[in-house]
Amino acid sequence: MAQTIASFDTAHSGPIHDAQLDYYGKRLATASADQAIRIWDVSTESPSFLAELKGHEGPVWQVTWSHPKFGNCLASCGYDKRVIVWKEMSMGHGGGAHGGQGENWQMVYKSEDHGASVNGVAWAPWEYGPYLASASSDGKIAILHHSTADQQWLRTEFHAHANGVNAVSWAPAATPVVLASGPATQGPSLGPMRIVSGGSDNQVKLWQYEDRSQKWVERAGIDANNGHTDVIRDVAWRPNVGVPSSTIASCSEDKTVIIWTQEMEMEGQPWKKAQVIQLDGPVWRVDWSVTGSVLAVACGDNQVLLYKENLEGKWELITNLSDTQHTAQPQQQQQAGAMDAMGGGMGMQQQQQSPPPPQQQQQQQPVGQPGMGMGVGMPPPHTQQQQQQQHGQPGMGMGMPQQQQQPGGAMGGMMHQQPPQMGGMMGPGGGMMGGGGMHQQHQHQMGGQQFM
Repeated sequence: MAQTIASFDTAHSGPIHDAQLDYYGKRLATASADQAIRIWDVSTESPSFLAELKGHEGPVWQVTWSHPKFGNCLASCGYDKRVIVWKEMSMGHGGGAHGGQGENWQMVYKSEDHGASVNGVAWAPWEYGPYLASASSDGKIAILHHSTADQQWLRTEFHAHANGVNAVSWAPAATPVVLASGPATQGPSLGPMRIVSGGSDNQVKLWQYEDRSQKWVERAGIDANNGHTDVIRDVAWRPNVGVPSSTIASCSEDKTVIIWTQEMEMEGQPWKKAQVIQLDGPVWRVDWSVTGSVLAVACGDNQVLLYKENLEGKWELITNLSDTQHTAQPQQQQQAGAMDAMGGGMGMQQQQQSPPPPQQQQQQQPVGQPGMGMGVGMPPPHTQQQQQQQHGQPGMGMGMPQQQQQPGGAMGGMMHQQPPQMGGMMGPGGGMMGGGGMHQQHQHQMGGQQFM
């Protein structure tokens, strides 16, 4: 059963949109509408403040830690169209801040090349190296790569979705074919780099990097006419679980979660709609536990659900984290969080709202938004369509939302104003599985890494 493991005031002056634990679960990075990122040591009973990073000029939607192989590096994105990579230059735990940044942290890269709000960032599997993908409301996905040869950042981009990209997720480094054939005796053991994206055009798309042309190309497979009927909010590629197949989960404003599968990933083989999970409200976030054995789903009605695959290959509901709040202690009623079995980040929500997203949206409606994520949450995008809604941004993690008296998100989600569709929202939030979420005023828990 999920339970609260920690609670503290993060001292942010605005709603928290995302919170993520590092690889070891000892540090937590929080992103807020106050344009700041704060880093905490949560390895002890009393979390301690380490640094505040200031480089954004608008709400910060998401933060994500790189693998520790590359050092203590953190990537962030926000409404100001920026993607920033931060690096801790020493292992000291300085708590002060100079020039708006933690004294041990430096901004090693900043990109303002996107034409609209950047809604999400995601590091590639460490086996490929330091690659970072960003999804924007300008309809493009950008891929950043740090070259160790000349210590430069290289950037490529491609148009992915009309009206904005709301989510992006990397495929595992080892393909099902490699898993099925066993250790490779000849040739590369890693599969090509692949990502899945979801956008405001109601489509889920697959992309693959081709070494020959050195370009990202769209891969056929998911039938756009047999999928979601409304804006895609999130997509998540399932980690390898030792079986020769690939699985992707997608969620949408159409109140469904779709599980897509592809056997052996044979060239040209279509993805099958293995299961459709019908829910009572819009679904904001989906994410997998680190082992891929549990799927977390965060809904617009403040429900955070955990699903597990049965022997017949169907995903069954095993826990409604929202129900556990009734058994919490009075002093814990304002928040709830739990860490996924394999680590990750956690998010939380506040009881204050962030400024409404720009873009050309109109109506505003108060909505409580839960979220989820594998150790971190990711913000819902801001596109140039649809209406504005006030809601908490979902995040994921194996956490449980608590009090839902205020509009806001559960699990790895924060409160903020954003539109009804990803790729057009003001404040994203979310967590990834492997972490948990909290419900309260400016509170969170855990996030660490290095390179360059």
